[in-house]
Amino acid sequence: RLRKLAKLTELRELHYGHSGDWHYKDIPRADFDGSGLEALADSKIESLHIGGSRFGLPGELAIAGMKNLRQLLFRHVDHTEEGMTASSRHAGLVDFGIGLSHDRAAHGSKLAEVIPLILSLPNLEKLFIQEAFLKWDNGLATIADKGEKLKTIEFGRGSVIFPEDVERLKQALPNTNI
Repeated sequence: RLRKLAKLTELRELHYGHSGDWHYKDIPRADFDGSGLEALADSKIESLHIGGSRFGLPGELAIAGMKNLRQLLFRHVDHTEEGMTASSRHAGLVDFGIGLSHDRAAHGSKLAEVIPLILSLPNLEKLFIQEAFLKWDNGLATIADKGEKLKTIEFGRGSVIFPEDVERLKQALPNTNI
């Protein structure tokens, strides 16, 4: 169904959300893998928000091929290492946001695993993290170590970060607006 959006030649922003079991019980789960985004590789889409959706490696790989993409926000979407690695090479992405799935037990470890991949984006300027519990030794030290090119780091709603860790991050990245 996403392939149909290729006909919208002037589309610049796409929000793809809440395609979970609770909304589309009559459509097989495998039909929500994001693979239809491959038809948008040459589109003018600059901003893509994917939230609360079933999504898979085909969609992640399609995103990596979207030539004009500058902003990407993943919320409540599972990620694969292969897909995140492919996306981390996207030269056009300057703004990357992430809010993890509702799997609270895995929040810290999942985010700590993807932060280095996100920070390896060659032209990343803004990092947006929401709905995450981060500590210095579980993600923030990595941001401090590899985030020198960032102009902005924003911790959005639902994020829990100790004030002393925020101060430590500000000291480590004095040229970054946090």
